[in-house]
Amino acid sequence: MASAGDQSGSTSFDENKVTDRYLASYLESRGYTRALEALKKEASIEPEVGRTFNIATDSEKSVQNQVKFCGSETSTSAPFYSKSYARLCSWVEGSIDAFKVELAAVLFPIFVHFYLELVAKGHSDEAKKMMEKYGEEHASLYPEELKTLKSVTNPDHISENRVVQHFMRNRFNVAFSNAGRKLLFSFLQDERLLPILRVVNHRIHITVNEQRNEQVNTFAERMHLNDDGEATEGDVKAVATMTGVQDGAIIGINAKELRWGRLKEEVEAQEKAKLIKEGKTEKEIKDEKIVDEVGKMGVEATRLKMPDVSERYPNVHLKEKEVLKELANAAAVSTVSLPSVAFYTLLHTDGGACCSRFSADARQMSAGFADSSIRVWNLAREEDDEGSFVAKRPRNTCLRGHGGAVYAVKFGPDRRTLFSSSEDGTARMWSLDKGINLVVYKGHNVPVWDLDVAPMGNYFATASNDRTARLWSYEHTYPLRLFAGHISDVDCVKFHPNGNYIATGSSDRSVRMWDVISGECVRLFTGHVSTPHALAFSPDGKTLATAGEDKTIILWDIASGRRSGVLSGHSSSIWSLDFNQEGTVLASGSDDEHVMLWDVTKAQSQTSAARLSPNDVQLPKRKGRDEIVKSPELVSALRTKTTPVHNVQFSQRNLLYACGPYSTP
Repeated sequence: MASAGDQSGSTSFDENKVTDRYLASYLESRGYTRALEALKKEASIEPEVGRTFNIATDSEKSVQNQVKFCGSETSTSAPFYSKSYARLCSWVEGSIDAFKVELAAVLFPIFVHFYLELVAKGHSDEAKKMMEKYGEEHASLYPEELKTLKSVTNPDHISENRVVQHFMRNRFNVAFSNAGRKLLFSFLQDERLLPILRVVNHRIHITVNEQRNEQVNTFAERMHLNDDGEATEGDVKAVATMTGVQDGAIIGINAKELRWGRLKEEVEAQEKAKLIKEGKTEKEIKDEKIVDEVGKMGVEATRLKMPDVSERYPNVHLKEKEVLKELANAAAVSTVSLPSVAFYTLLHTDGGACCSRFSADARQMSAGFADSSIRVWNLAREEDDEGSFVAKRPRNTCLRGHGGAVYAVKFGPDRRTLFSSSEDGTARMWSLDKGINLVVYKGHNVPVWDLDVAPMGNYFATASNDRTARLWSYEHTYPLRLFAGHISDVDCVKFHPNGNYIATGSSDRSVRMWDVISGECVRLFTGHVSTPHALAFSPDGKTLATAGEDKTIILWDIASGRRSGVLSGHSSSIWSLDFNQEGTVLASGSDDEHVMLWDVTKAQSQTSAARLSPNDVQLPKRKGRDEIVKSPELVSALRTKTTPVHNVQFSQRNLLYACGPYSTP
C-alpha cells in the first residue's frame, strides 16, 4: 500500500503530466516545433498525445484556454497563492523598464481575486497575511478598493458587499502592447503559474492597444532624469479599469460623432453684448447681421423640446436687456488679468453643511444641510435695479421639506426657482418668491447625490446611489430618461452648454457623456484613481474638466475622447470646478482650503497627455513623501484661513465666487 506521501507525489506527478500535454497541444497548434520537441524530450510526452486537445489560438484566448483544466479550485493550497503572487511581483519588478509599467497593471486584479478566493475558502489568516504583505503596494492607485477589501474577512462578506460583487461580476480591463502581452504569457507558461493563468483567463480582459505599442516605442521620451542624471520612471502608471465595458467597445463609443457647438441663443447674446460694449445703439444692433455671423460659428440648437413659456409665465425668464447688460459688464479675465474673488464662509454649521451654490448673477446663494434644511441668502443690494425683485426678498430664508440631508442645490435660470436633491431619494423644486416647495420628484429610492439644471431651463438631471442618472422635466414628476451603465454610484452630473448631453462621474472611477434624447452613452473617459466629484464644461463645449478624490484635474477633448491636459497641485479632494466666460481660466476648490486658478490654454498644449492610454493614470509628482509638485499651468493659489472650499463659480460678469463651511483649527 502506498503511503500518504507517495499518494501526494503521484497526484502531483499526474497533474504535471496533464499540464505538459496541454502545453504540448498549444505549442503544436501555434507551430512552435522546436519548443514542442524540447518539451517532448524533457517530459517524455508521446507524439500522438499532443494532438488530442483542441485549443483555441486566436489572439484573445490562445494561452488562457489551455488552463481551464486547472480551474479546479481545490487543487490550490492556501500558501501557494502568496508564493505564486510573490513570483509574479518579483518578475515584474525585474522586467525591462519599457514594459514594467504595463506589466504592473495585472498585479492588482490578481491580488484581488487571490485575496477573495482565500477568504471564500475560509483561509482568513492567509488572506490577512497577504493583505499585510502586499496591500500597501496598491494603496496609491486603488485606495478605495483596498479599503473595501480589508473589510472582507469571511465568506458571508463576499455576498453582502456590493463592491466585491462588482469584482465577481465584471472583468478588469488591461491594455498591453503586443510585445508586453507575449512576455507575460511566456513567463506564466514557463513558470507554470496555473492559478494566475486561471485568473487571467476568467477575470481579466486583455487588449492589445496601439497607444501601448507607441508608448513602448517612445519610452525614452517618457523618462525623467533624477539628480544624478539617470533615467527614472515617470509618474505615469498603467491601471486595471473596471467600467462594465471592454476596452475595444470604449474606443467605439469615443469615436461617435457629437454635436458639441454652443447654443445659438447664447452666442447671439454674447455677440450683442460685444456691440453694447462698443457703444452701439439698439437700432444699430438690430441692423447688424448677427444671425449670419453666428451661423459661421458651429452653433447647435438644443434638441430638448422647449415650451413657449413667455405667454403662460410672463415673468419666468430674465428680460433680454438684463442679460445683455450682465454680459456687457463682464470683466475681461485671462492669465494676465486674473478675476476678482469673493469668498463666503458658512459659520456655526458644526460640520452639517453639505453643499452650496450661487445664482448665475451671484445675487443669491444657497446651501444644503445635514438636518434636511436649505438656506437661501439674498446678496442683492436694495439700490440694485437689475435685481430689484431679488432685493425685495428676505435676507435669509429657510426651506424645509426634505426628509434627509440635502446633498445638492441649484438655481434655475429664472432666478425664481431652486432645485435640491436629498438623502431621502427625492428632488424638489422651490419657489423663492413664496418660500414654498412646488414639486416633489420621485423615482430614485436611494440617496440622490447631485443634480444640475439645463442651460435653457425646463429640464434637470439627477445622479444617485442606484448607479443611474435621470432626466426630468419641470412639468412631470416622473423621469423622462434613465441613463444606466455605471457599475457603482453616480456621484455628480453636469449638462453640456448646449443641453444636448449630460456628463456623469461615478465611484467606478469613470466619467461618461450621455445623449439626452436617445439615452445612449457617447463618451467614456477613464483616467482617475478615485471617485470624480466635480465636472465642468468649457463655454465653447469642446472641453470637459473632471476632478475628485485623487487630487488631480483632467481636461478631456470631447471630440477625440482623449486627455488634453493633466493638472496637479491640490493636496486633498477637489469638490468644485468652473471655467471663466472665455474658457481660458479654470478655477478649482478643494478640501485643502485653497482656490486655485489654472491656465487652460497652456494645459491643453501638453503633448504627453494626448499619448496616454485609457488605462493610464498620471499621478501628481511629489517632492519627498508628502509635498505635491504644482503643475506649471497653475496661475494662482489662494488660501482661506481654515475653510475647505466646496464651491467655486464664475458669475455672468466673470467675477469668481467661492464658498465653504468654517472648520475649527
